Amino acid sequence: MDVSIFEVIFNAVYLITISLIVLTMNARVNLGYKLAFYSLILGDIIHLGTRVSSILGDATLIGYGNIAASFSFTAFYIFLFIIWENGTSQSKYDSWLVMGIILLIIIRCAILTLPINNWGQYDLMCMIRNAPLVLVQFILGYKMIRDKLKIFNILGWMIVFSALCFSTAIVLLEQYPMIGMLMIPKTILYVCMAYFIRRHYVLGRKI
Repeated sequence: MDVSIFEVIFNAVYLITISLIVLTMNARVNLGYKLAFYSLILGDIIHLGTRVSSILGDATLIGYGNIAASFSFTAFYIFLFIIWENGTSQSKYDSWLVMGIILLIIIRCAILTLPINNWGQYDLMCMIRNAPLVLVQFILGYKMIRDKLKIFNILGWMIVFSALCFSTAIVLLEQYPMIGMLMIPKTILYVCMAYFIRRHYVLGRKI
């Protein structure tokens, strides 16, 4: 099977699965989680659409799909950060780390708007614009792991492992194209996050 076709099939299954999980979240689920996953799903739907268009022979839309995915991915972590900051059980947390996350998000958003981004290709700007978000993932994941609330602990570990897959793929993709397969466990981890959050609230344990 052609790699691009496999990618489309995998992403389609992923989108259907995560959409069903999110759409069946009950009213007790923190609205921030729903908004986080809605933004993630919306960006991935646009991204998948452009990939299908590319397979059919029109690759001109690929860049737009990458733009949508980048902004939605950023929004996802903005919502998670807000949820953690408002729900953390820590009486005192490192304010410099919190400010660092905010600064990195601002830098990430600023880089995404730069006209020098070549959205249709993998190049140095790809690594530059993703670097701030990867740092956000590691810092936020670290803070969640240290939290006393179990839901944050588990989400924190998922975020860290996702960041490891994502960052490794971004850095080594050009030298080792097959390393891009790490995006599969990274994607699966987001499904696991959605499932765990849904299960957490269905069982009646709220933050």
